Amino acid sequence: MGQAKIPEVMRFLKSELDKLLERAKPAKLDGATDTANTLAHSAKPLLRLDYEVAVKRRVGGKVQSMRAAGKSEEEIAKAANAERRALGKEFKDKTDPELREVIYKRNQALYGDPLGPKYEDLKRGYVIHPKTRERVNVGKGNPKTDAQIIEGAQNAGGDDMPWDLIMEF
Repeated sequence: MGQAKIPEVMRFLKSELDKLLERAKPAKLDGATDTANTLAHSAKPLLRLDYEVAVKRRVGGKVQSMRAAGKSEEEIAKAANAERRALGKEFKDKTDPELREVIYKRNQALYGDPLGPKYEDLKRGYVIHPKTRERVNVGKGNPKTDAQIIEGAQNAGGDDMPWDLIMEF
């Protein structure tokens, strides 16, 4: 019953919050020149926001600690990519099954893997399709350096997802 009711309640709460924000008047501060001091709310699901924070903290923390330990860029890139994929799996396992399928299909189309790109694929810029054995570009098809892989692993990505529509899940 929770699987049916929780999304319904979340849609209701989002709708009510949207109505409230439409009615809210920006506060006037002494000396201010008609500026608003209101915060925009996010159209992203809370689990997605948690994921974005976790990527910054966990992957970023791993990168910092490995750099402090004197590890090579290659070692850091491999570990950061593996941590990002593990974190993605952890959060996707918590995601609504229908939405998880949408995300998996997107990742499969872009990276040839439902969890996103692997280190080796990023280094090459492509994957070999398991059935057709054809070369399929990863992302834009450009090989990545270890520094680019480290940087990319610390960002949650997904900017192409229509989060406002996904709230329906």
